[in-house]
Formats: sequence, structure tokens, C-alpha cells
Amino acid sequence: MWIGESTHTLDAKHRVFLPKRFQDGLGRDAEGNLTAILSRGFEDCVALYSEAGFQRALERLQTQAFSSEQQRLMQRLLFSDTYHTTLDSAGRMILPESLRALARIAAKEVVVIGLIDRIEVWDKARWAEFKAHNESKFNQLDRVLASPGQAPGL
Repeated sequence: MWIGESTHTLDAKHRVFLPKRFQDGLGRDAEGNLTAILSRGFEDCVALYSEAGFQRALERLQTQAFSSEQQRLMQRLLFSDTYHTTLDSAGRMILPESLRALARIAAKEVVVIGLIDRIEVWDKARWAEFKAHNESKFNQLDRVLASPGQAPGL
């Protein structure tokens, strides 16, 4: 389970440090390196999953070749911007250019947020704007907890 937020700096090679508390829960490859799946997230962020977590998310998304037009569109947009990544020995991962562009990560500082089953990486300024814009809605979100799968009309 991943929770909390922290601010980090992208280095010149577009790597970002993933805090130890977020590294816990990731799988390892045959060489013992931590691995993750990076993909486009909603509201213009980068989503990070463990491989097992990404597999669970895929189970909720039908992946039949001849599904509806909307399902095929979702598959194409999602999977074309999904990457396996390996953390280096310092706990850093590279954020691919396409994901940085989709998430509008323009500055050097990013915010890493734990959301139970996934992690999101946001441009620091965009996260501050998003949070400020939505903070006043928090008390209305109790309906989300009471009615799983149904979003309130905000």
C-alpha cells in the first residue's frame, strides 16, 4: 500500500528518485533490480504500478481484440504509452519523454503521490493547482466512500 506525497527533482537524464516507502511493494527482475510499469495517468499525470498491480488493473479493462470502439481507443492510447522501467541502485527511474509530455512535466520538480494501489507523478506546479482547485470538494467526496463505483456529481 502506497500513501503520502513527496517532492523530488528530475536530474539532467530525466530520472526521479522514488522514496524507499514507495519502492516497497515493487517486484524485482531476475537480476534483483526493482521494476515497475509506467503509464499515462488521468488528469495529466504519470501512473506507476507494480507489475502485479498493473496486471490487476488490466483485469478490469477488457482487452479483447474485437471489443467496442471506445475500448479499442482506450487500449491504443493506454498501451502505446506504457513502459517497463527498472530502478537503478540509487532508487531512480527514468521518466520517458512521451510521458513527461502527456503529464505536462515542464519543470525540474515533481510530486510523487501514493494512492494505495498505484503511484502518481505530477509536475509540482500542476499538482499545487489541482490540489488547490479541488481541496474545497473534500467534504462532498464522502459519497464516493458510501457508494463504491459511483462518483458524485461535482
